[in-house]
Amino acid sequence: MGNCHMASEREAVVVSGGCCIPRTQQHKAVAGKRSCLWAWAGLSKVDRLTLDVLTFKKVYRNVKTARSDRASVSIIAEVQIMQDLQHFARASDYFLGKTTDEISDVVLHVFEAHLRDICEQLILKRIEEDANHLSVKVRKAATPDVWDLGVLIHDFFITDVTREDF
Repeated sequence: MGNCHMASEREAVVVSGGCCIPRTQQHKAVAGKRSCLWAWAGLSKVDRLTLDVLTFKKVYRNVKTARSDRASVSIIAEVQIMQDLQHFARASDYFLGKTTDEISDVVLHVFEAHLRDICEQLILKRIEEDANHLSVKVRKAATPDVWDLGVLIHDFFITDVTREDF
């Protein structure tokens, strides 16, 4: 036997395996509006993926700048799993079965790599005076990589830049 799995307003239900999935597909998915998807007991795997906007806060320490100064940079990022078919399939490949914390680790790692790369090109005084400029540069640089994960950036802010003295 099997069950009909319902998706709530802000989540997607993804079923993989079983005899209801065509051989050309890895999985079937439905999202929101009380949609239903059939899964065979013991043959199908059912996963859920949140479609809510996720807000992540992080402090990156020991960020190196152009003149080898060190800083701590605090960020807030708001992201969401994209719902168009192509990007949702990518997000499913990366994030199915993962917790929100695991999703945040992946997305924040992408932001960190771009933040560190851009900070190495700027002097600390410029970063401290115009954190918004840095925010725009990081968001612009990270967008293609985050899109490849099937994630949309709603907002990206740098809330604080603090010089680290050694």
